[in-house]
Amino acid sequence: MRASELLTTLSIIPQDQAYIGIYFQKSQLIPFTTIKADQDGNLILYAEHEKAPLTIKELLLTLMKNKGRQMLYWNGETTKKIYGIKESQRKIIV
Repeated sequence: MRASELLTTLSIIPQDQAYIGIYFQKSQLIPFTTIKADQDGNLILYAEHEKAPLTIKELLLTLMKNKGRQMLYWNGETTKKIYGIKESQRKIIV
């Protein structure tokens, strides 16, 4: 999934149903805390201990500035491509 595709998906949600965060599904939901570009030109979502969850505002701003980049996430061992998302209780789940 490219950043532009995720941005489009997140942009079509009505204002009264605003998202509260983006999460990684393991045995439980783990909030992503950081999004940044790597040296290969990809955007990577990270979940780091003892950091505040990534805000939707920060996520959207980063996606807008990096529309052409491929989206990946760090699962604790390696990076994985994001092929899609799902929504549950106003949460974005990778």
